[in-house]
Amino acid sequence: MTLRPPVEPMLAQAAEAVPGPAVLRAWVAYEQKLDGHRALLFTPVGPSGTVVVQTRRGALVQDRWPDLVAAAEAQLP
Repeated sequence: MTLRPPVEPMLAQAAEAVPGPAVLRAWVAYEQKLDGHRALLFTPVGPSGTVVVQTRRGALVQDRWPDLVAAAEAQLP
């Protein structure tokens, strides 16, 4: 599957408790939300493509995160 920006990401939702093991086996994912930045990283489709970083509101910000882009280019397919 190939996704291209803009993509609307899921937003955090408050929960009373962490789901138990039975829920996790049903392919439900969760993560702890910490304060900070939330973004989507798109890897190049072909050899001449570039890494793109999109905020949750759809702005492209890869120029603000050169270290993240360099790490993605070096370590991700």
